Amino acid sequence: MSEIDIVLLWVDGNDPEWQKEYRKQKKSLTESDTLATGASRYQDWNNLQYIFRGIEKFMPWVRKIHFITWGHLPKWLKVDYPKLAIHNHQDIFQNPNHLPTFNSNAIEFNIVGIPDLSEKFILFNDDSFILQTTSANRFFQNDLPVDFLALGFPHRGYLYNRLRKHTVFMDTMVNNISALNSHFKKKDLLKANKAFFYHESYPFAFRFKNFLVNLISNQYEVMVINHHPQPHLKSTILKVKEKCKAQFEITSASKFRDRNNITQYLFRFWNLASGKFVPNYQKDHVHLNITSLKSLTKDLEKIKSTRFLCANDNLDSATDFEACKELLNPLLDGILPEKSSFEI
Repeated sequence: MSEIDIVLLWVDGNDPEWQKEYRKQKKSLTESDTLATGASRYQDWNNLQYIFRGIEKFMPWVRKIHFITWGHLPKWLKVDYPKLAIHNHQDIFQNPNHLPTFNSNAIEFNIVGIPDLSEKFILFNDDSFILQTTSANRFFQNDLPVDFLALGFPHRGYLYNRLRKHTVFMDTMVNNISALNSHFKKKDLLKANKAFFYHESYPFAFRFKNFLVNLISNQYEVMVINHHPQPHLKSTILKVKEKCKAQFEITSASKFRDRNNITQYLFRFWNLASGKFVPNYQKDHVHLNITSLKSLTKDLEKIKSTRFLCANDNLDSATDFEACKELLNPLLDGILPEKSSFEI
């Protein structure tokens, strides 16, 4: 198994300089989806240290963590630790005129600008935690990402448009699929290996839905996404940037998430459509969509038995935010109480 890095994105929404620039740039928005641009998207849960602890304890085979920030750093971070590489946005953006940015899509499209990034890497967000031992084979086998292909029914048509609210996120997912269909034919992947769609490890619901979608559509439609650390190939991202230059420029230049963006999920979709993955689905992850203290409370038991946790913040209430921090962080500390080598 060759070298595998981790790329970790983080923002400190409490930084006064960051807040000043955020307010300045947000004034220029003509349309705003609060899920995409609201201040709650940048709230700091004060639990970043548990991501580093989990990586060191449960993924010791990782070569290096590339830590990407706006410029601020946690006070506890050991900045000279050999397995840590710190990069500001200025270090990685191909076009410096696209900065400053508050758009994670733009940042993720520029991560191939990271110096010394390995071909195989795992993308983390700052709400993703490793809570049990995992091997490198969980992410890569035969130098390919381990992944699954699960299709969904089309997100288009009059009835869909009437019934489903169009968020920025949903529109960017449609953009991803449109870009994919302009470069790939689904029949080619079916002809190459049907196991990509019907692997025995996939839940029956995935295989059955794939069968139905393949019956009704010759194109790629919705692809089910996974909310946990995602294995990527640097060469694939470079290929996407080459083939989708116009969309890349639009996304990289967007100060906030925008309906015209494409996202890092396209990197994953590209590997799936080209057959550059090892099919395998594992039920070892939990995605918590935290909308209130009540929603977190009812899901606490799931955390204790999972390997990967994504604690997705969709809170609007400041009161609930503080209460949720007081509930989640002690639980993480109970699992990972010891400082890592990344901490002072």
